[in-house]
Amino acid sequence: GFLSQLAGRLPIVTALHELSPEHLYRILQAEGNILRQYIQQIATATGTSVDFEDAALRGIAERTHKMGTGARGLVTVIEGILQPLMFELPQHSDLGQIIIRKNYLDDPRDIPQNVLKERYVAKYAEAYKTVHDVTLRFEDEALRAFPFDMKKPHGLNDLLTQKLKDLPDALRLTGEKEFTVTPEFLA
Repeated sequence: GFLSQLAGRLPIVTALHELSPEHLYRILQAEGNILRQYIQQIATATGTSVDFEDAALRGIAERTHKMGTGARGLVTVIEGILQPLMFELPQHSDLGQIIIRKNYLDDPRDIPQNVLKERYVAKYAEAYKTVHDVTLRFEDEALRAFPFDMKKPHGLNDLLTQKLKDLPDALRLTGEKEFTVTPEFLA
């Protein structure tokens, strides 16, 4: 009411210290902050749950610090990251939880594609474990090496099936129950 109106009209000038990346990171970590509420609104709009890896939050803090806009810049950076999700992912309502990783920050336009790719690879790995009793793990670089078309995501299944067709027999000979897929394996 009255006090906020009065305070807004007083010509008070003060110097503030620049927020460090660590300060910005702590703002992002704080429970109940407005940014978390904003992220949840976007998540609700896309029908998913959105969370950030710790490394991604640190990356956001670093980017915001480089912009020199203080805590207000956090909203700008987060909007830039989440905007592609809002436009691309509503048509894929079965995603559940989306985890934003640090490597996604390099090109936010690729986030929907990366999220879908990870989801399809995880589903493939689950089915592979059920059929062959082999746990597949994928290196991040191997995931990036996959060609992936959001309009034809099942092409990824065909590629993996072709590349991994002889793996169960080879692992039976060694007695191994886990295999890590590397970029070299996929080449």
